Amino acid sequence: MRYIRQLVQSTTKKSHRKINANRERVNERKIRRAVREYLKANDFLIIPYIPGLYGRKGCADLLCCGTVHGVRGRFVAIETKRPGGKPSPEQLEFLEEVRRHGGIACIASSVQDIIDALGLPPYLL
Repeated sequence: MRYIRQLVQSTTKKSHRKINANRERVNERKIRRAVREYLKANDFLIIPYIPGLYGRKGCADLLCCGTVHGVRGRFVAIETKRPGGKPSPEQLEFLEEVRRHGGIACIASSVQDIIDALGLPPYLL
């Protein structure tokens, strides 16, 4: 749990412009890991997307299903980006398609972005 707390603290908005205490920049992998741990703690089914031969260009990094705003079984597509990173046109198109079909799509550069987008409780440890 301490590891999760450290990840959340290292991916908050305030640390975006700073370098972590261990002099390592916050990268997309750390953000994705922190988001995954947060969603698991909130009982979400998480399917990480790994591009491959039959993959779809622009697909979000994390495809999830869980309770959002009191509604069970909501589909959520999350594109993780490092602070200052911008999604490609294909990624934006995919996220818009998810929204058109009634899902929730968001771009996250911190766990706080997920808390805001999904209306979930603050991180409880």
